[in-house]
Amino acid sequence: MSSSLMAQIDSTEKFQESQSVNLHEVTLHAAAQNQQQRLVHFYKTNTAATLEDILSRLPEINMIRRGAYGMEPTIRSFSSGQINVLMDGMRIHGACTDKMDPATIYIEPSNLESVQVTTGGKGFIHGSSIGGTLNMKMQEPAITKKGDVHGQFQSGYQSINHALYESLKLNYSGNRWAALATATYRKANNYKDGDKNEVAHSAFEKINYSLSVKHMLQPNLSLKTDFIGDDAFFIGYPALTMDVGYASARIASVTVNKKYERLNAFLKEWQVKGYYNYIRHFMDDTQRPNIPMHMDMPGNSRTMGFVGIVQMRPAKKHHILWQTDIAKTRLYASMTMYPPNEAPMFMLTWPDNSRTQFGTGGTWTYTANQQFKLQLNTRVDHIVTNLTTQEAKDHVSIFSHATNGTAYTTGNISIQGMYQFHPNWRWSTTAGYAERAPTASEQYGFYLFNSNDGFDYIGNPSLKKERAIQAETNIQYSKKQHRFSFTAHLSHIQDYVMGMIDTSFSTMTPGARGVKRYTQVSDATILGFEGSSAHQLFKHFNFIQTIKYTYALTMDHEPLPGIAPFKWITSAGYSKKKFMLRTEMEASAAQKRINLLSGEDVTNGFVLLHIRTGYQFPLGQMKLHVQAGVENILNKFYHEHNDWGNVPRSGRNVYTQLILHF
Repeated sequence: MSSSLMAQIDSTEKFQESQSVNLHEVTLHAAAQNQQQRLVHFYKTNTAATLEDILSRLPEINMIRRGAYGMEPTIRSFSSGQINVLMDGMRIHGACTDKMDPATIYIEPSNLESVQVTTGGKGFIHGSSIGGTLNMKMQEPAITKKGDVHGQFQSGYQSINHALYESLKLNYSGNRWAALATATYRKANNYKDGDKNEVAHSAFEKINYSLSVKHMLQPNLSLKTDFIGDDAFFIGYPALTMDVGYASARIASVTVNKKYERLNAFLKEWQVKGYYNYIRHFMDDTQRPNIPMHMDMPGNSRTMGFVGIVQMRPAKKHHILWQTDIAKTRLYASMTMYPPNEAPMFMLTWPDNSRTQFGTGGTWTYTANQQFKLQLNTRVDHIVTNLTTQEAKDHVSIFSHATNGTAYTTGNISIQGMYQFHPNWRWSTTAGYAERAPTASEQYGFYLFNSNDGFDYIGNPSLKKERAIQAETNIQYSKKQHRFSFTAHLSHIQDYVMGMIDTSFSTMTPGARGVKRYTQVSDATILGFEGSSAHQLFKHFNFIQTIKYTYALTMDHEPLPGIAPFKWITSAGYSKKKFMLRTEMEASAAQKRINLLSGEDVTNGFVLLHIRTGYQFPLGQMKLHVQAGVENILNKFYHEHNDWGNVPRSGRNVYTQLILHF
């Protein structure tokens, strides 16, 4: 998306989020940042951080970890099909039935312009959801002057796994066009935990590359083409029974953007985007010792879509942002088992299926005065899922007669009011209703093994929509160099989708504890709070922290699985001229509210300490940044609650980074 339109979208989303700012203007200039983006920028300046590191520090987000690579983000403990995870507004569906390839793995922090997180029913402008939306915005080419070339080269090393990180970014500008090219290479061996034991099958290697070209057809009309490629090899997943031999992504889009600069113009800006992505994923166990039966598990995902966005100002106090989009995804995954001295056995784990989603929705913002705003958010989607081959229908017919496809119409609506009752204080509250359709795995999954609880999972084509009634309230304080935000939230979900033990089916995976079939419990409740604060102390000191906590239970008052405990992250920094020094602390409480049927056990609390430093050297027209740091200084042996298999995380890690700006 263009930076201009993204600024407009940000203005709407920032009003929706708990970290809203700029209450006197509907249009938020690109230079302005809300609390959320300050957090992203704060941690993005640490060039050793991965995208997972940045996301995990945001107050709304926790990560599900199956290995050192490819962690899955959750928003307030909503995951998978309950949230939208988008790249520049594009839908991307992973090709792995075990969720080894969330869309977040295709973005490198050096290419990241912003992260937009909208929570609950407020995040459905991009698609129906009950948990919210995570949208990752890539940097755009900078049009400066003809022949202008600038960029960045980065090289890094980490001691804990002897990891190498190399990255190059180049921007070339003509008079009316510019191109931005990037390439990133990562290679890591197995890491060691806090007890200095090597964690087997945690190594990985990958290369990411992208090209973006922007051309100004007219002063206010732009055409932009984007391509992202990502190839990963020999990716270890210590929490799973298999690794990934190869995974690749090809993501392409074309965007046309037009804006109107007249102050009294009814139509302010419009944008159309067409995109296509192809994901391939191949799981294998050839690197695992003592395998009783070798298996291959390839999968692929193809998505093509169209997005149209328009923003209007029909009157001085009214602002409308509207989006219409359509996407079609085709999924396929299979498994071939090779029992000793027997013929291979083949089955479809994702029987060939397609999903077509057409949706439209938008936001209407009414600015009554400088103290009060009202916003209405709405979205309607029509979703059709089909099995596309007779072989797929034959597979599904084994456990269901619903093989002719299903259709869902989902509706979402929320209303938010904001009141600035003091120049430095503002309060907002939101109430809404949201729906979401079940995922392909929940509908058509065929013996998907979950290594965390040890059960095979079978889909259910007859699942109904999940429905949620949601509310949240937020209080914010902002004065000069001090900002504070606190949000309390509540979601009551009806027809909550869960895997329940079904003794009428036999296991397929050797060693599985049993079979679970996706079904629905009448209701579940998720509530919690999150907060953040940022302070500029004196002239050269800054201090930032986040807290988050979620409490969740079923109708039988049993804890929901996958709920992270209370977590507190704080960082204090000193920067003066060319020198920077920062200390960080991560603290997590123990999690004793566990779901035994989901394979959970009690997780101990922990406290981690990190230190980072850097210095900038001028090199003529260039700049050289030297950075170094120590993570997990106390060499703590620990894991987080949502780390599958209780696989321990990294011990003490010393890293160095060299960044050359030219």
